[in-house]
Amino acid sequence: PQGSILSALLCNLYYGEVEYELLKSLVDTNGEPAPHLASRCGAGGHSLAMRLIDDYLFVSTSESEARRFLAVLSSADKKSIFKLNKKKTITNIPGLGQSTHCRDAWFPWCGIEINIHDLSVRPSFRR
Repeated sequence: PQGSILSALLCNLYYGEVEYELLKSLVDTNGEPAPHLASRCGAGGHSLAMRLIDDYLFVSTSESEARRFLAVLSSADKKSIFKLNKKKTITNIPGLGQSTHCRDAWFPWCGIEINIHDLSVRPSFRR
């Protein structure tokens, strides 16, 4: 149950497996960006995917990779692997599906706010 001491552990085990299956095309076997990412995002790639429990953060210099990442997560939602909350999906790319467009320079993620222009971070007091 949510809030249980085991919830975070079970969630991480489940999402770890989901990520391995869904996102393995984004990285090679050494954990480095896949060759197609490196070529589109520059040497070594300029994309970062993170997850805290079930909240994802994807930052990229490539709009096409951001669209691809969201498409992969949307496909998991359609397959009922997990539920993608469209109201909590925030992007700075206008017109990207049913996601919310970030209207100012800061967007919230897991208790912090990240500036979309310089990636600076500050505490979030939004609720």
